[in-house]
Formats: sequence, structure tokens, C-alpha cells
Amino acid sequence: MKFFMEKWQSFFSSDYLKFSEEILTKDRTNDELQFLINNLELTGDAKILDLGCGQGRISIPLAKYGYNVTGLDASRDLLEEAKNRAKRESVSINFIYSDMRNMNYLNEYDAVINMGTAFGYVERQQDDEITLKNVYRALRPNGVFIQDLDNREAKVNNYNKQSWYYMNNKFVWNQREFNYLTGRWNEIIKWEEHGEEKEFLLNLRLYTASEIIHMNQISGLQLRDSFGYFNNQPYSATSPRMIMKYQKSKGV
Repeated sequence: MKFFMEKWQSFFSSDYLKFSEEILTKDRTNDELQFLINNLELTGDAKILDLGCGQGRISIPLAKYGYNVTGLDASRDLLEEAKNRAKRESVSINFIYSDMRNMNYLNEYDAVINMGTAFGYVERQQDDEITLKNVYRALRPNGVFIQDLDNREAKVNNYNKQSWYYMNNKFVWNQREFNYLTGRWNEIIKWEEHGEEKEFLLNLRLYTASEIIHMNQISGLQLRDSFGYFNNQPYSATSPRMIMKYQKSKGV
């Protein structure tokens, strides 16, 4: 199925790669990796689908740990970087260029992971629901789905509408706003590079905990646990992250 050009397609580019890893640091990646190993409770040869794998930040260390990893993403720039990094690290990962809404696996994976807020960028909630139904189908019976998202409550109650900060050796200007009617977060990011002003737009749906739990449940995924960060702290309205652990019910 083909979809019209959406805002996220220009956001997840080589420019995103330059800035993202100053937020998604090595220390945070290590915390995420340990969290996943502890909470997935899988054998070393289990099959894992990294949904929205980006530059392979999580896929590669999971593969080095011994898991059979597939990384799926719809950004050619990020997937190319992921392939280059996997080659340098001498790990074998099946990287797939695809929109999440188009994936078509059936009872194939022991676990699906969706880390670093790699969800909610599409224009319609119905399309996010399609992705979750695809996750359900992709999992084997009793398979686990871990979804790591921004904590909407904490994010929308603690942000500056405009700010300057220094990032990636550049001064960056941000303008942020949240629409309580649509649930969408809109962030304009501007900086100067080689004498030229550059800009990209971050636009995504921030779901409440009850909304995202309900969407997963109607897809057949049952909530098993919730966390507020990768140290297993409980989820709350003020926690840094919103991490949900689901399990596929028995059957197809």
C-alpha cells in the first residue's frame, strides 16, 4: 500500500542523524539494551523485530548479544547508515526498507521492539492502529511487544515554547507547541550550516497511557507491565518515558 508524502519522511534524514545521537547517547542505548535483555527474557537465538530501527542503534548491540535481529525502517538514509555500522561491527542483521503499515509477517518473531518514540508520526490514528495489528500478526503466540514512547503528561507540562541551545556544535532554535484537541506535538527546529539556514519539522501524535494501551488491546496485545524509565521505575505522570510491555494472546 502506498501513502501520500507525510511530514516524518523529511524529518528522518541525514540531518536527523547528526542531532539524534546527542540525545540518544551511548549511555542511554546501554540502559535500553540492558532493559530489553532483562524484560524480554529470551534465549540468545530468539528472533526480534526492531520496528523503526533507524541507524541500528539498538539492532546492532542486540545482534552482538546473539539474537536473530531484523531491523525495519522507512528512512533510506538511516537504513544505509545502519547497514554501514553493522558491517563495521561484523554482525549480520536483516535490514528491511518498509513502512510499518505495510509489513506483512505472520507468527514469525519472539519479540517486537519499538524504541525511542518511533511511533505516532503518521497523520491518522487509524494508520497507527494498522501498525499495531501488524505487530500482533508478526508475533508468535505469547510473543512480547515492548513500546517505548515519550511520556505525554510529563512532556506537555514541562516545555518552553521557544528556546536556543547548543547541539552538534551548532546553535539551534526551537519553537514547540502542543494541540490538546488533536494530541499532536509540533516542533520547528532551525540552525545555520555553512552560511545557510536549515530547518526541519518534528510532528507526531503523543498518546496518553490509556489511549495507547487501548489501541494495543484492540489489536490483541495485552498489557503485562509498564515502566517510567529503563531502570524499571514505575510509570507515572512525571516519569521520563512511557514504556509498555505487551504480550500476544495464544492463537494467530
